[in-house]
Amino acid sequence: MNSKHDTQSTSVNTSSNSFADSVLSSVFSSKPEEKELEFSELSVSEKPKQENTDMVNSILSRLENKKEKAAVNLRLEADEVEALPFDLSALETEGIFLNVDTHGFGSLTRQLDWKSLGVKLPENRTVLVSPPRAGLLPNKYRRKLMRGASQAHNALKKYSFSFTLCETVFGTSEYKWIPWNAFEQFEGEYKKACETLAVAKAEVLEKYDDILINLRDDFAEIAEDSAKRFEATLDIP
Repeated sequence: MNSKHDTQSTSVNTSSNSFADSVLSSVFSSKPEEKELEFSELSVSEKPKQENTDMVNSILSRLENKKEKAAVNLRLEADEVEALPFDLSALETEGIFLNVDTHGFGSLTRQLDWKSLGVKLPENRTVLVSPPRAGLLPNKYRRKLMRGASQAHNALKKYSFSFTLCETVFGTSEYKWIPWNAFEQFEGEYKKACETLAVAKAEVLEKYDDILINLRDDFAEIAEDSAKRFEATLDIP
């Protein structure tokens, strides 16, 4: 009897201890690193939510401050000032701001000085006479070079949009916004403009000696014509 009773008691206690161990192990893990990982994942997942909330609260706070300042300047109540919400994040994610810089083309024309033209003006002249401007290349070649720059600017204008607000922030109107779905077309036309410019430059370099001869002949012809006109005026009483 005693032996049997002892055996049953032992079996019940063992089962109870096993159940208690399973409960304790599920609540208090035997591996602290697992619980630490769970808490870590929880804190990391909730951190961005807190940051987003703080950012929204900051934006709303600044908006209310601007409304209050505007109301003071306009001598109105803050509730009478309307705030128009708009989101510029789409401009950052859906496209890019570009500027086509075509510098150096102004050097194709230059203002000459009187000394280069062989003219000496009187020292005590009372009338201001400015020297003329002249192209350093014949129009035939100069226009081809300018055509490449025009094509690049036209491509930017064709596929881009202008935003007055962004131009105010940038301090310039040169940058235009191109959406990503139009960037490939813009890039194709921009490359064509670069090819046009490269062909025009190659032609100038290839025929540079002939160009110099033509320029000298043109200046000589202009000088002779000017001399003849000047001589004709001497006969006028």
